[in-house]
Amino acid sequence: MSAFRQLLLEVGVAEDWTWDQAMKAIINDPRYASLRTLNEKKTVFFDVLEELRAKERSNNQRIHRSAREDFVQMLKESPNFHPMMSFEKAVEFLESDTRYVAVPEDERRELFERFSSEIDQTQRKEQKVQRKRHMKLLKELLSGMHSITHLTTWKEARAMLPSTVNLDRLDESD
Repeated sequence: MSAFRQLLLEVGVAEDWTWDQAMKAIINDPRYASLRTLNEKKTVFFDVLEELRAKERSNNQRIHRSAREDFVQMLKESPNFHPMMSFEKAVEFLESDTRYVAVPEDERRELFERFSSEIDQTQRKEQKVQRKRHMKLLKELLSGMHSITHLTTWKEARAMLPSTVNLDRLDESD
């Protein structure tokens, strides 16, 4: 069985070969007779074809996965990218990159949208954490100032704050 299998591989059987093509290539080799029945020979042939197809699928998936990862890396490295940018606008400066072209057209938008969404969510989380931290600092500062009461207006309280306090980081509603 292994001799016949080796014969098929040596003649260069490809995943798109037919049994007739293989027969023409191997019929005169002495290893052809290593299996007695035609059914055994065909079984080995189709097993070899399936292995070759599986290798090809695996290789294609690896290449495809790599292209997708490279596309996302290209977006990360792009100095012009920001999460609120439209796909059409991004295409203007990305289309000349080989990593852009390597991904099938129908997947580019999906990858772009997913990446934009992830970056946007990350930035929003960071802003929320920053806002909470700044609110906590302001609360601690105001609670330590005994001259501020419930009757003090925000304008008066703001005038009492040290000039080192940066209120620009807070929203006016805060």
